[in-house]
Amino acid sequence: MPDPNWLPSTLVQSTATIVAIIAGFLVSRVLSLATEKNSLGNIIDDLTTEYDAKIKRLNKLQDSFDESEQPEEPSENTGYLRSMLPIERESAKVKAAKINQQQNEYNYLDVECNVIENKIRDLSNKLESIKQPKGLSWGILALLYFSMVGIIIPLSFLPISSQAFTAWHKWIFFSLFITGLITVFSYLFYSIRNLSK
Repeated sequence: MPDPNWLPSTLVQSTATIVAIIAGFLVSRVLSLATEKNSLGNIIDDLTTEYDAKIKRLNKLQDSFDESEQPEEPSENTGYLRSMLPIERESAKVKAAKINQQQNEYNYLDVECNVIENKIRDLSNKLESIKQPKGLSWGILALLYFSMVGIIIPLSFLPISSQAFTAWHKWIFFSLFITGLITVFSYLFYSIRNLSK
């Protein structure tokens, strides 16, 4: 009679190969999601730092506007004639140009801050939507079941003598292997269907 150990050992090797391939896919998916999540977190941190710097500059500009809007204290020597002097008129033009430049910078920074706020909000929403892959726990359970019926149970019968090996053993091993395959491939079809949605 031929050696009956070939069936359980073949089933163990086949199961181990299938489990390793599918587990590799699951691990690569989890790692890619973790990488994407870390990348988004770093981008959000960079944008937050840039936003804080622009807000600080906006506050400085706002403070300078508040100071420039305060009227100058008139001194005893100021009068109509003094305001007519070319130096005073030139100083007023320079001051107006500086205020105009600051106002333009303020408006530009305000628009940039709004853009950065929207980017941060969008990236935060995207970060919130990155979760554990749907059905990952079912995939792990399917692999555990397949490992149990395709590896652990057949290994527990090795070595088996030709007198103890019956046709029932053959059908039990093969049936368990088939149920494990059905479980794993059902999970794969479920995952593919969810990815295509």
